[in-house]
Amino acid sequence: MNITPVSLTAAALYFATGGAVAMRLFGNNDKIQPGRTLTLGLGVLAIILHSWLLYKGLFTASGINLGFFNAASLAAWIMVLVLLVSSFSKPVENLGILFFTAAGLVILSADFFPTTHFLNPESSWALQVHVITSLLAYSLLALAVVQALLLSVQDRHLRKHHPGGFVRVLPPLQTIESLLFE
Repeated sequence: MNITPVSLTAAALYFATGGAVAMRLFGNNDKIQPGRTLTLGLGVLAIILHSWLLYKGLFTASGINLGFFNAASLAAWIMVLVLLVSSFSKPVENLGILFFTAAGLVILSADFFPTTHFLNPESSWALQVHVITSLLAYSLLALAVVQALLLSVQDRHLRKHHPGGFVRVLPPLQTIESLLFE
């Protein structure tokens, strides 16, 4: 089955979500801007399609396909999922400009540059759990690194009394910090 149309649709939804976040952040207040519900709804649709793509791409008859772009796609999926789940309780969807765009690019890369590296189905369940868990840990660590960098930039700008520009559109410092520790 050709999954390219689904890949293109998922990537387009991720790009649309990133664009909606960008419009909300950098757009004119005079123009109509997409609402938070629409933005998060686009993200949810994108992650549902991304989940289906991961299922089709990772689990094969030859074993679990953890080629470079499939592993990157899984990591991007986890990062976007954590961001979306966090966005329902805290106003942190602004961080999604980077993550939604990156997830769209990774989906396109996985579709147009397929790689294979099979984890043998006869390998122990412990090894399979270890590999999947390590990808989960990598994803959460990458998300924490980006949050820590944004927290550092925001803190530096606030200490120098220059909270303009990009720092103004970030979530409040306390919100980013509490999310980082969660």
